[in-house]
Amino acid sequence: MSPTPLEMIESIDMLRILEHGGRVRLVETSTATHAVDTPADLAYVSGLMADDPLISAYKDLIQSFDMIWRLLVTAPYMLPLPQKYRTQLEHAGR
Repeated sequence: MSPTPLEMIESIDMLRILEHGGRVRLVETSTATHAVDTPADLAYVSGLMADDPLISAYKDLIQSFDMIWRLLVTAPYMLPLPQKYRTQLEHAGR
């Protein structure tokens, strides 16, 4: 899906899905959140995230997925992937 004009103006990735005719489901939560709109906000939220055990678990998971993704993209000759899938991986921008 290509970026849409409104998404680029507002810098809200969810708008891409909506402008392409998709649906987005939102769920109300009681979890406290903090917007990140300024460098001070970023510093504050970074401090909150530094010792968060859930963030740590996600970092480990993301690193694992990133390693697998890099293997798929940088070493396609190791896998018997049809050319169309290799092309899709290359165009995914990773």
